Amino acid sequence: MTLKQFLVGCLTALTFSFPAWADGTAVMVSEDGKVKVEFTSSGMLRMDDASGEGYMLMRDGKLYSVIEDGGSVMVFDIAAAIASVGSLGQQGGFWDAEMVELVAMKATGGSEEVDGLKGHIYEMTYRNRAGHQHTDTIVLTKDKTAALLTQASLTMASILIAATGESISPAFDKMADFTRDGGWGVLRQGDSYRLTQVRDVSVDASRFVLPAEPMKIPSMESFMGAQAEESVVEETEEEKQQRLAAYLESKAQRQEQRAKSKADRAVDRATDKAVDKVVDSVLGKLF
Repeated sequence: MTLKQFLVGCLTALTFSFPAWADGTAVMVSEDGKVKVEFTSSGMLRMDDASGEGYMLMRDGKLYSVIEDGGSVMVFDIAAAIASVGSLGQQGGFWDAEMVELVAMKATGGSEEVDGLKGHIYEMTYRNRAGHQHTDTIVLTKDKTAALLTQASLTMASILIAATGESISPAFDKMADFTRDGGWGVLRQGDSYRLTQVRDVSVDASRFVLPAEPMKIPSMESFMGAQAEESVVEETEEEKQQRLAAYLESKAQRQEQRAKSKADRAVDRATDKAVDKVVDSVLGKLF
């Protein structure tokens, strides 16, 4: 069970009755690498990409992907990116939830320390769609900063879930109740996710400012529909040759323009990378 699935599982714990937030930072290690996380008392959160090529920003109830490449910056509204794919990205279920039944959440009596924070070790037993039972180790702490980071992560998950329109399994409510009632923050979950550093410090407000306006993303379903409509109309041989000639001419002009401008080449690279990032986001690979 991955960090993504855990966040979805805890989604309904957004009703936590925590005191006012304090700014903080943390270092999170998941299957995709090490990520620095910063969050504020107003509910903003920033996760830097492990590759150093950008970051994810949560503010004003929205989630953004910021791509930096060759001096160029591109911003995407992740919910809009998911919506632009529509049903094309929903064939297998965006979250591919594995936990359909939470069997038990049991304290082992053991403890684990992370960055000076004491964590209590629990065994979480759940059943997947195939009916197979699994047990995962989860380390929970009462530390205020870690608990509030967990809440911020859950808010992030809620934005993604709202964008996909998917429903949450009732099994997740049971786990969320357990987490809410205990006021826990997650330090580690199996081998898929762990915090290695947690700091209760102030974060500069400039870290949460969008560097540019979000780009408009056309609907892929509309694009595919337009392509299909065009393919229905039969072309004459002459029309095909004319279209090919126009295409080659446009490519030649584009290459000439690229050769004249380094800035254009940088934007092209950034665009390609941004598109890849958006597609990865839709597939659940957000970091």
